Amino acid sequence: MSKVPQNAAGFFTCSICSREFSGLNSLKKHMPIHTRRVQHSCDVCGHVFGKREYLMDHARRHTGDASPTCEVSTYASCVVSFLQPAYFEIFCLLLELSYTLC
Repeated sequence: MSKVPQNAAGFFTCSICSREFSGLNSLKKHMPIHTRRVQHSCDVCGHVFGKREYLMDHARRHTGDASPTCEVSTYASCVVSFLQPAYFEIFCLLLELSYTLC
């Protein structure tokens, strides 16, 4: 990628889809989504993902499907939720570990 100029607001703009990025490295990481053979696009907003699992996580924002929610915590005010199930699983493991250490 040759020298990419910043726009007036200081962002780097993708020459293909016009998406703006605050850093040049972010733009460089973004560019392969335009050259991949398999792309997964959102039927609602058109956002494109390189992996189907990312599309599925994104789709929850449109469908309103409940994200996994903390049920381990004894705090009634615990309202932690996660868009990505893997992060939820890590949270639960860490929480259970903290209870066993007490």
